[in-house]
Amino acid sequence: KSWAAGNSSALEEEHERLMKLESELQEKAQAAKEKDELVEKTTKHLQEAEDARKELEEKHSQVLAQMAEVQKQLERQQQDNATERLAQAEQQVEEFKRQLQEREEAAKQAQNALEAAQEELKTRNKELDASMQKKAADAEERIQALTEEVNAAK
Repeated sequence: KSWAAGNSSALEEEHERLMKLESELQEKAQAAKEKDELVEKTTKHLQEAEDARKELEEKHSQVLAQMAEVQKQLERQQQDNATERLAQAEQQVEEFKRQLQEREEAAKQAQNALEAAQEELKTRNKELDASMQKKAADAEERIQALTEEVNAAK
């Protein structure tokens, strides 16, 4: 009987020890399960973060490409504007040259007209001088003739 009682006591102790071990194993299994879930969640978060980083890099790359395109367009626009302003300036220079040429031509015509008028004036002055000299000579002859008549009548 004592053997059975001793065995029974040993069996109870063994049973308790096994129950305790099973409980520890369950706790460890639960902790391992929670750890696995945490690893899974962390891995998922890391993957999401990596995906977000890649998306941001792609968007950044797109923004840089757009900025480069805008810069090129701006440079082209500035070049087009400069070319247009240069063309306008060249047109203004050509217009100025044309007006200058017209003015020079008008001045030349006015100079020619003035010279022609001066020549006409010289010619008329000579004609007037000749006419006055002839009249003076005629008047001198008449005075002479009248003087001779008066002297002859005396």
